[in-house]
Amino acid sequence: MAWARRENGRYLDGWYQRLPDACFATMAGLGVDADLAPADFLAAVDGCQARDPDPAIVVSAVKATVKGGRGKLRERPRGEGWRPGEPWRAPPRPTWRPDIRAAVISRTRINLHRKIVKHAAFTGQYPIAILSDCVVHASNGTSPLDFLP
Repeated sequence: MAWARRENGRYLDGWYQRLPDACFATMAGLGVDADLAPADFLAAVDGCQARDPDPAIVVSAVKATVKGGRGKLRERPRGEGWRPGEPWRAPPRPTWRPDIRAAVISRTRINLHRKIVKHAAFTGQYPIAILSDCVVHASNGTSPLDFLP
C-alpha cells in the first residue's frame, strides 16, 4: 500500500525552466556568455562578481534557491519538541517529496560519472578527488585549459 498525492504532473518543471534561464541571463549581464571562447570565458568569470556586485547577488540567490529548495524536498524534524515516533510537520506539505529529491541527486551523480568516464576515455586523465558536484584533476598548469581537451 502506498500513500499518493492527488495532484500530479511534472513537479519540477518550473525550476527547470526558470532558474537556469535566470542564472544564464544574469551571468550574461555580467559579461559571462556561454558562447565565448574558453579562454575568454575564464577571463570573464574571473572577478565578475567584484565588477558588479548586484547581479552577483542575484546569481547567489538563484543558487541558494536551488540548494535550499532541494533540501526542502526532504525536510526533517527541527527540534520543536519532536520525539521519535511522533509525526512532524513536513510530510503533509506538498513540497515534502524525498523521492523527488533522491531522483534529482541520483540523476546529478549519474551525469557527473558519465562526464568523468567520457573525459577519461578522451584524455586518459582521471580525477584525484570527487565530492558531490566538485571534481579535482591534477594539472601541470594553473588554468583549467591546461588539462581540458
